[in-house]
Amino acid sequence: MRERSNFELLKITTTQRSNYQEAAVEAAELEMKARNLSPEDIHSASSLIEAENREKERQEAKTLRQRFLNRLKDDPTHRPLMAIIIILSLLYIINLLGTWSFVSSTLQHPEYWDWSTLELFSRLVLIPIGIFGLYKVQTFGWIVISFMLGFFAFTGCFNMIYSFEFDTYTLVNSFERSISVIKTLDPFSWMVFATRFTFLFSLPIALGSAIFLYYLNRPEMLSRFDVNKTVKNATLLLATLVSLVLAMLVYFPF
Repeated sequence: MRERSNFELLKITTTQRSNYQEAAVEAAELEMKARNLSPEDIHSASSLIEAENREKERQEAKTLRQRFLNRLKDDPTHRPLMAIIIILSLLYIINLLGTWSFVSSTLQHPEYWDWSTLELFSRLVLIPIGIFGLYKVQTFGWIVISFMLGFFAFTGCFNMIYSFEFDTYTLVNSFERSISVIKTLDPFSWMVFATRFTFLFSLPIALGSAIFLYYLNRPEMLSRFDVNKTVKNATLLLATLVSLVLAMLVYFPF
């Protein structure tokens, strides 16, 4: 260890200690004691170590940034896909926070469960699974998210169409647990409010879902997720059928 500099000895006994055998570390410590280093010498060596660590971190960050830029350059679908993932994640978190009290109440009262409850819990479980699959560029992620987007697009259209029907029984059933304060209004005002709320809420959901679904079904995205025509058509058909069946069960209960 005698040929080692103070800087190297200090690294061996501190930041790089795990890279050396115990005997080598002990030899470095004995050498430092033998040199009788002053506080100034130790401070100078420590400063060099800190500068080296900062430069190493800067180079690592630069490498990661360059890899990211190269990936964007080599794969033009990466940036839009990440945007979709971020938007869906934010919308999921906002929706979860906004409906958490309702979800908790629903779990405590299973006697009120109906087909809309199944839709609610399926959505809460499937969306994060699909987002994770999109992030990992897995086929199942494309299938789950495309199914949910197709489902939201179709059900959003159904809600907008049905919101023009002044069926007091159905409207009150749809909103009685989520907007109970509006029940204090007279029946006609309650129906008008529910109709407008449903329409305005469903329109952006239907449009946004359709736009995201369109992009995920572009040839370059299908190729990236290794989705063939059969899987694509089956996913969209299943989303349509489930939307129709659920709409019949919710809006026209037997």
